[in-house]
Amino acid sequence: MKSIIYLPGLGYSHFNISGHDYAERYMSSMNKVNPDRKKKYYLEKKEYNYGYKNKFSTTVTSIFEYSSSKDKSIEVCKVYECFYTHNLTESFKRRNILSKLLRILLILVKKTWTLVETIIKKQYLNGRKRLQIFYFFTFLCLIAVFGLLMFPALVTSFIGALNQVIKNDSNLLDRILYNISPWVTFSNWITTAMAFLATFFPKFRNFVSNIATEFLCIDSYLTMGNGKLDITGELESLVEKVSEEDNYDSLELHGYGFGCVVIIDSIFPFGNRATYRLNTEITNIITIGCPHDFISTYYQGYFKKRVIPEKMALKQWSNIYSEVDVLSSNFRMDSDNHDGHFEVLDKRVPIKNVLFDVINVEKLGFWDHLGIIGLRAHQMFWGKGTDSSNCLGLVIEL
Repeated sequence: MKSIIYLPGLGYSHFNISGHDYAERYMSSMNKVNPDRKKKYYLEKKEYNYGYKNKFSTTVTSIFEYSSSKDKSIEVCKVYECFYTHNLTESFKRRNILSKLLRILLILVKKTWTLVETIIKKQYLNGRKRLQIFYFFTFLCLIAVFGLLMFPALVTSFIGALNQVIKNDSNLLDRILYNISPWVTFSNWITTAMAFLATFFPKFRNFVSNIATEFLCIDSYLTMGNGKLDITGELESLVEKVSEEDNYDSLELHGYGFGCVVIIDSIFPFGNRATYRLNTEITNIITIGCPHDFISTYYQGYFKKRVIPEKMALKQWSNIYSEVDVLSSNFRMDSDNHDGHFEVLDKRVPIKNVLFDVINVEKLGFWDHLGIIGLRAHQMFWGKGTDSSNCLGLVIEL
């Protein structure tokens, strides 16, 4: 039996990327690649608790295989979900409006300068890097819009505080309100504009808020390590519990999007060695749409000085990427689809690259790329339904 711990990407509420969705797609691929036509599969999903005093809760989806009768089915795979987004975004959501706006202003100044530096460096101006620049610029624009969305609430809070503090001096209060009246007018314009947009795009505000919040929290994770210990610690606890209870032949970590970064941070941590179970129990890693190259460009040095133990159970790292998706990585300095590697101090961890493209990238123009980035980034590796074609059939071993 194979046990899989799956770490989803972000945008969890927008795309079907939960652990159970992944298990359904994995089962469908198993069925399609199995040469035995009589083999059939079905799923069973249940709650699963782990950690100290079972404080964490997740889901485990078991995949069963049978030939003629379900009564004689065999459990061939378990898929556990390690959901980490709450650890990434909780601290930011608890901040007050002023603190959020200051954080947004700091990010905009700092990352705009990073973007300018990237554009100035000529070696980054190949086609793929240009698309990454556009993608990064889009994130900055969304953050700026997010800041504008919060501005009316800040003005309202400020006026409310003034009414409480200067309630006994109406003349002073009137003078202050008169001086800030342009900001109040600007706030009203923003409110009106958002109401107009909501008429045609009802989910616009939530979409911008969610995407901007996740990007700000990712930046905090990558630059200051906020939430990293909680996220990697929760994964370590899940690996510990699974290794104690499952009688598996292999234990694998599968990551999608930012979930791949969490896997790398756990297996190859900065300055420290991974926990004993991660070193001795994890035999395979599969990363899908890993943003390694994107992060290495805009957060230079993040993956440097990682530690690898002398002995580890890891046998293979398979990386599924797409040339069309700018967040995908091939762990190489060029765009060739040969195998790559991950630098760990003076060693190189080999990575088996698996190219998965559904569109001929050579036939696409610049504007076609931009349209695909907007519509299909992080959705290019599988369709909407369980039976849709997906990338997993390329790496499944029965």
